[in-house]
Amino acid sequence: MNNFKLHFLNHTSFLIEHNEWLLLLDPWPSSSLSFDGWVSNPPCFMNEELLVAFINNYSSVNNKNFAILISHGHDDHCDNNFLKKLSPEINFFIPKYNNIGVIKRISSLGFKNINQISSSPNTTTQFGPFKLTASLANFREDYNDDNAVVGIFTDDYSFIHANDCSVPFPKAILDELRSNAQGAKIKYFASQTNRANCWPYQYPQIRNNLSETEFEKLVLDSIKKTIQSAITNAHHLNSDFFISYGGYTAALPLLHQNPPISQFFPTPENIKNLELDWHNVSISEVTPGDTIDTMSSNIQKPFWNRLSSLEKTSEKFLERKKLMPEKILPAKYYDKNMISENQLIDALESYMEKFNEFILKSFDNSLPKEIDNKIFRITMKDIKTSVTLVLGKGCIDGKPNPDDIPTKEMIIDVAEARALVTGKMNFESFYVGFNGSFIRNPVDVHNRILIWALQKFAYIYQKRLVPDSLKELM
Repeated sequence: MNNFKLHFLNHTSFLIEHNEWLLLLDPWPSSSLSFDGWVSNPPCFMNEELLVAFINNYSSVNNKNFAILISHGHDDHCDNNFLKKLSPEINFFIPKYNNIGVIKRISSLGFKNINQISSSPNTTTQFGPFKLTASLANFREDYNDDNAVVGIFTDDYSFIHANDCSVPFPKAILDELRSNAQGAKIKYFASQTNRANCWPYQYPQIRNNLSETEFEKLVLDSIKKTIQSAITNAHHLNSDFFISYGGYTAALPLLHQNPPISQFFPTPENIKNLELDWHNVSISEVTPGDTIDTMSSNIQKPFWNRLSSLEKTSEKFLERKKLMPEKILPAKYYDKNMISENQLIDALESYMEKFNEFILKSFDNSLPKEIDNKIFRITMKDIKTSVTLVLGKGCIDGKPNPDDIPTKEMIIDVAEARALVTGKMNFESFYVGFNGSFIRNPVDVHNRILIWALQKFAYIYQKRLVPDSLKELM
């Protein structure tokens, strides 16, 4: 009897069981914070140490039959604290990106067997019964090729691992995915169903000007747009079932605000309450902790998902998380003697100048009009001090002119600024991880290119550009 199952561990992590073959997707089973702000909600139902012991034992006996697939390098998809506990002999599959960031990250943990899934059109990579494809998500200006839509195909079923790619797929990708899924008796499509950055939560100029009802509508409209794009992708691929994932997280900074800000919890029950066009796609009732029999689509639920709703379980989980310390940085970052105020301002100016060099190089010294001569500012709210950059030109010396209105302003505190310049935190910690506040002018312009550049530069700075004198302070 065939044993074809999808075990939903948490967030975007599934363990695909195909008889004796096991493929683990994007594991994040530890309690590690992602983006210095997110926790998995709910946490992985399987004890991390038990999962480590199982994987190390199973792979040692059946090495060719077990692999981990990492879709991209963000911490909520690639958990270093978990991975470094695994045997270095384990097989990995990652999309073949144009840069080496993800493969470098995994190899730096000591893993030797890293296989790249070709991202060229009409090519596949085989792992036992699984045919794997990767389509780089560089088909929109605010998406880049550090992310991918991963296709997992067998003779019996297909699973599209779209992770964070919840934007309309171009026709070429849809055609290729449809072609590879031909013959599959049942088709599953899993995609992100929640917001992946702090807009509009951490934009006080937006939030403070709306009533609670208006603000909630703004958030839900944005989430509906994300989910509708994903459902439409599933429809174009003739998918049978849509799986909600990639949003089972909680942003701790929102829990610590007074009063705490509610966050959308993307269970099937909550998604069904939204006005969406499902076309001919059915939503799967699967939630973290459940197992799908891929051929019958029957879902096996553990006792905590049978005897209590996941929504109620999550509420109790978050009640305890609200009691966690608000400060996420080690105590030394709050010590003014770590870096003097003048040294910190100099370090922030250096950070901004390096960012300016990065964007000029990225656009061959000819910035697009959307960002050319625009202003980016970092303000340290507790000392009322800012560092201001004119994009393409450089930092403004001294106090900025009151007429120099920033296109984008990031507001953090001194401890967070110390963490930024030393590489302890990066821009994603503030923008995606909800630790910063933001202002934009005009208020209705999204600054997509600027945000993309800040996100890209943040990892380059953190990994390669932090001065040795600042690294030593970490």
